[in-house]
Amino acid sequence: MTGKQQQIEQLLQRTIKHFNKKEQFLIKNNLCERCICARFAMYLERVLSRSVFRDYTTDVEYDRGMGGNDYGKKRVFGHDAYLDLIVHKRGYDESMGYDNLFAVEFKWQGNDFNQDTKRLMALVDNENGFMYRAGFAIRIISSHADSFYGLTIEECYYNQQDF
Repeated sequence: MTGKQQQIEQLLQRTIKHFNKKEQFLIKNNLCERCICARFAMYLERVLSRSVFRDYTTDVEYDRGMGGNDYGKKRVFGHDAYLDLIVHKRGYDESMGYDNLFAVEFKWQGNDFNQDTKRLMALVDNENGFMYRAGFAIRIISSHADSFYGLTIEECYYNQQDF
């Protein structure tokens, strides 16, 4: 893991800590992943604004930007890709390409991450042209027995290059 990737993971862990402290109601009451993701994005924006990544934007269900075409739908494995959450700089730069920091997929406990993890691995693989530095699978946990209602990182995927 590179230094920048380590910073990204620490940023995400701080966001999860803030979210878990304030948003247990959403999880206790079994709200949908999109609602949880949108609220998480709000916390992430705050943490980003106070970090070295302050120039990046957080978007939910962002499905555009493919092959240098900002209007082109993201496609992974021949299918349209609707990513739960991404942190990126919008638009394509002719000299730099896309500047995609990381992507996040959310799943409730008990639901399979199989397709999501394959997509995250494809996003961090430079051969696919997306150039994400990292991808995270975040589990939504509602444990009445442990009285834990929150998020946790289940899987992390990193680009092999240092950006």
